[in-house]
Amino acid sequence: MFREFRIPFVLAGLHLMIGVPIWDAYERSRSWYALSEEAAYVATELFGRRKLVRYAIADMNALELEDTALGTVWFKRDVQVHTTTRRMRSGAPRRQSYMSATKTGFKRIKSARVVYGMIMRLMRNLERDLTS
Repeated sequence: MFREFRIPFVLAGLHLMIGVPIWDAYERSRSWYALSEEAAYVATELFGRRKLVRYAIADMNALELEDTALGTVWFKRDVQVHTTTRRMRSGAPRRQSYMSATKTGFKRIKSARVVYGMIMRLMRNLERDLTS
């Protein structure tokens, strides 16, 4: 009886331990990054489908540097609030809310510190231009 209950947990654990890192590595191997005076660009080609996303400097809301040998520069964070309603045993509705955040950036790049500095300068220049 308990064996049937263990299988989903084992599968979920395997997915987190093996599936997520493999997918992340595959996605990074099929991604290209560019930075211009006005925006950052992320191009991907996954399973034959090409996609190019533009992130304007003005829309960047969470500049963060993970400074390692192959560093990551995060520049956008999207937060979503999810709400579910469940019925309690008494029949009364119970609302539950939780948040999830998705970060966007240039993942595991060689000169992450340099790119971080470039984005900082672009953001400062934009801020200066808006106030003058």
